[in-house]
Amino acid sequence: MLLSKGNHKLPSDIAIFNLPHMTTCPGATEECKRYCYANKAERLYPATYPFRKRNFKLSQREDFVDQVSAALRRMKVLRAVRIHESGDFYNQEYLNKWVEIAKRFPKIIFTAYTKSLHLDFTAAKKLKNFVLFASMDPTTTKFMKEANTLQHKAVVIQKGEKVPRGYFECPGSCKSCDHCYKPRAKSVAFHKH
Repeated sequence: MLLSKGNHKLPSDIAIFNLPHMTTCPGATEECKRYCYANKAERLYPATYPFRKRNFKLSQREDFVDQVSAALRRMKVLRAVRIHESGDFYNQEYLNKWVEIAKRFPKIIFTAYTKSLHLDFTAAKKLKNFVLFASMDPTTTKFMKEANTLQHKAVVIQKGEKVPRGYFECPGSCKSCDHCYKPRAKSVAFHKH
């Protein structure tokens, strides 16, 4: 199984594809490294890291697009794919593979949060079913020029901190909200937890 379906925050009609944390995150900041939720999952659940490592190896293969496409067809009744609860677009070739997958499934929304702002997202941004968020934290302000090339931004705010103007405030669960899985989504603010 390459993809999982849903979790405690995502509904079962959203598939999830993950990679190992940090080793596939070329844009990781010190803030990311300090508060990485994916690291916690890999420590708490022994099967998680081997599963993500297997996905990473598969993502490097030439038949990755075909493998993921076959898995999505088998899963049926999907409305969205969350690319990377853990991991990121580690190089241009890998990003291009996801663009090709999204082209094959125009009725499925593909959502990703990324700090790999050094990559060329032009082809992904042309797709109506590919929703990209530049993942920002207090240490990423030096990347604002690159972040502005993506459709949306995602920021983490402290408890009690005001939601930035023009941002959607995340309610904390995709089961009660599907804002990030809409092509016309706004930038989003997540509360740190």
